[in-house]
Amino acid sequence: MYTLAGVVASFGGGVFGAAIGGLPAFIITGLVVLAGVAAGFFKDLTAARAVLNQVAFGPFVGPHIAFAGGVAAAAYAARKGLLATGKDIITPLAKLNDPGVLAVGGVFGVLGYLLQTWFAAIGLKTDTVAFTVALSGILARWAFLAEGPFGTLSPELAKEATPGNLGGRFVVTERAVWLPYQKDLTQLVVLGFGLGAASASATLFTGSPVIGFGIAAAWLIFLITPGGAPVGHHIALPAAVAASMTGNLLIGALWGVLGALIGELAARLFYNWGKSHIDPPAVAIAACNTLAVLLLS
Repeated sequence: MYTLAGVVASFGGGVFGAAIGGLPAFIITGLVVLAGVAAGFFKDLTAARAVLNQVAFGPFVGPHIAFAGGVAAAAYAARKGLLATGKDIITPLAKLNDPGVLAVGGVFGVLGYLLQTWFAAIGLKTDTVAFTVALSGILARWAFLAEGPFGTLSPELAKEATPGNLGGRFVVTERAVWLPYQKDLTQLVVLGFGLGAASASATLFTGSPVIGFGIAAAWLIFLITPGGAPVGHHIALPAAVAASMTGNLLIGALWGVLGALIGELAARLFYNWGKSHIDPPAVAIAACNTLAVLLLS
């Protein structure tokens, strides 16, 4: 199940993710996914399988390894006072000139490899890569910042929360928000349906369930540069999975809406009030995949 080569390569992937930053590493994941999809149109599928399974979702740039390594390294760097916030998954951490930060990325890369491989081996009914990304973020926050998965409410909003009522945790403020332009219900429904329909259509036309995910991951370059680009891989992938399972474009689009809504819910639960990054899209992808298995298969 596990191999020494896998462990060593995953350490390297985690170092890579920390060195260039978690989000830049994920953008590269998207580009590699698209390369693998393109290779899949040739008669010999050996190259396509290798690029997708061993590179895009493998030790080099697999999100559970490279992205998760970058997330953990950012939390550690924040603990050491090298970053202003553990939520900074954009800054390339190599510039900090601290090999310990990079090593943390490597260690969490190995952890991601071990966890995802185990989850897949036991047949966990979810997207094991996304589930591992979410779990890795929770572990990194606890290990380096001594904070639980739900973060810490401000004293003012904590007064609104009572047993059995999360109350203030769901209040979005200027400080406690994931994406200001992706928090309102109408915006989420339109984005979810639109991007979901596009991804589902691409899947039904090409037969690839990850082409929309690759495009959505790659376009995050526009989130880093001009800013304001939507985060949509948690919309595109559930839509593609649902469309693949049913052959129905509308169901795919509806699963895109579900991904958008669960992503914002996850942000309000795990991200907004925390000191580090617990990935809302990863939570949404894992949840939507589980629901697809339960309801559509």
